Amino acid sequence: HGNAWYQSLSSSLPKLQVFSLAQYFLSGPIHPSSANLQSLSEICLDNINLSSTIPEFLADFSNLTSFISAIFMDFSNNIFSGAIPYLHILKNITHLDLSNNLLTGVISSTAWEQLLNLVFVDLGNNSLNGNISLFLFELSILQRLQLADNQFDGQIPEFSNASSSAIDTLNLIGNKLYRPFPI
Repeated sequence: HGNAWYQSLSSSLPKLQVFSLAQYFLSGPIHPSSANLQSLSEICLDNINLSSTIPEFLADFSNLTSFISAIFMDFSNNIFSGAIPYLHILKNITHLDLSNNLLTGVISSTAWEQLLNLVFVDLGNNSLNGNISLFLFELSILQRLQLADNQFDGQIPEFSNASSSAIDTLNLIGNKLYRPFPI
């Protein structure tokens, strides 16, 4: 049966810390039994054709503390849709890759304000829109921010007051932004 292996995995390996199905072809939503994987610190589900909205995916976890220790999450190259959910439960996360999905909506500062350990964020090649808020540049240890190929519009934020001097890679290409880039 399609998800029987996943149910078996999550019930027999509750202390699993690293879970990767990268480039393994699956389809459909992730099974709710993932909530049993309480010790995950790294989860890589990239390039496997998963679908559902990210909020539905997270809502499948009856106990959102399932991913509280997660530091590395790669959900890139799937067919996740809808808005990016509030990720405040992931306080320890350092690496978040949601690129190459079908995500829509704006990036809300309240969804990200407690993610102070982020070093890498890739939201590229989705359909995110609205202005790019300065709060992303206030994440003090953020080094890489990929927002390319979305539908962001408006003015590029003024970076002179941003507290992050750690950013070494910023990709905004393929959006509808204006204003000369401050050098």
